[in-house]
Amino acid sequence: NAVDISVSPSHNIEIENYIDKDIYNFVSISSVVFAKWVDQIPKFLRKLKEKNIPFRWIIIGRRNSYSYILKENIEKYGIQSETYLHETGIPKSEIYGLLSKTDFYIMFHRYSIFDLATLEAMYLWNIPVLSNVWGNKEVVLDNNGVLFAENEFDNVERFIRFLDKYPKEELREKNKKVVENSFSDSVFIQRYYDLIND
Repeated sequence: NAVDISVSPSHNIEIENYIDKDIYNFVSISSVVFAKWVDQIPKFLRKLKEKNIPFRWIIIGRRNSYSYILKENIEKYGIQSETYLHETGIPKSEIYGLLSKTDFYIMFHRYSIFDLATLEAMYLWNIPVLSNVWGNKEVVLDNNGVLFAENEFDNVERFIRFLDKYPKEELREKNKKVVENSFSDSVFIQRYYDLIND
């Protein structure tokens, strides 16, 4: 997989009205299925709320078998007013428009082969907040994001320390560069060329 986004972002006004530029804006793009631990993200965000850190969480994902668990956890952890759940697909151009305005791409996977949506989000200046599994480890290369083990999903102190150490705007630019330098079409072509000629 490689990332070279050249689509001009368009806008979904309903979703984008939910973004607040003065607080942290998290986004997740995923079907709500067993492979994805989307239903565990509310636990992490509840801890942020307890620290009086304001945020918004936007989830774009088709309704699926685990959707009811996600909704139960959003309610259980009391983050309904901070959460926008959009359960139908939206065009790729609208996703790019949304990603260009959010701050953090948050996705907890039970397992991940390699999530192209994460790279797209990083290319559009999102800081990855991911579970510490193969497929995610490959994109957090140089303190450009945060990886959480399964027993750390509520460890917001580490997330806060990370942001205290690395300014958000620097991280946003760093993630775009990580994708350009490590995951662009030209980089993949060069890797294949080098592999064939070795």
